[in-house]
Amino acid sequence: MKNFRRNLVLFLRSIIKSEPDIFSPHGVPIYIPSTANKLLRYNLALNKPYESEEAEFVKCFLPPNQDVIELGGCYGVISALVREMLLDEFRLIVVEANKSLIDICENNASRMHTKSETHVLNAAIAYSNSQPVYFHEGSNPHNSSISSDKFMGVEIQTITLGSIVQRYAVNSFTLVCDIEGHELDLIKYESEKLAKPSVIIIETQPHLYPLGLQDQSLLISDIKQIGFELVAIKNDVCVFEKSRN
Repeated sequence: MKNFRRNLVLFLRSIIKSEPDIFSPHGVPIYIPSTANKLLRYNLALNKPYESEEAEFVKCFLPPNQDVIELGGCYGVISALVREMLLDEFRLIVVEANKSLIDICENNASRMHTKSETHVLNAAIAYSNSQPVYFHEGSNPHNSSISSDKFMGVEIQTITLGSIVQRYAVNSFTLVCDIEGHELDLIKYESEKLAKPSVIIIETQPHLYPLGLQDQSLLISDIKQIGFELVAIKNDVCVFEKSRN
């Protein structure tokens, strides 16, 4: 019954809308093609919340006058909003592990803006000591995963926050992060580079952490120790600003 209802809503949308693949969940047009996840398109068609906490915090806290590094671009829904918030001369650098989403993410991240200041990289944030990392595509982008088990997917290029900062000669920047639990490794291995952002907007995933809420609490504490203040938290999405002390 649910599947029938979703198909019906999307079918009617394809008839009624002149551009049925264009949605505006946060006031910025995005392109989600008919080949994309059906549940996502259905929810967007009905204006159901999607990454609403991240969007709220981007609108409230993202400085428009500095570069942004976004880890975990997915379909580029938040990327599109970030790009809209940024002044045109500042760069948006997006990392996404799912190769099948790269073209969609790039399209949304650079809509109505010069592509020269938008960079979308197909890679996984990983700290595996040069060991291969494999990407496994789940039933939807939010339950895909990376693993060192070659039987779990296809080998993918890895990248670190530090290498991004070096490659693009990034100075002060905003970090937007949603990497499905791998933020624990990011905090563990990148404390030096994490001192560079002025703002961090990060979705934590305590249900994916080995110690659950305890790991989440430790992550927040570790970011504070680097020199940040926790200024907002909502449904496990946190905003940190560089401490003024």
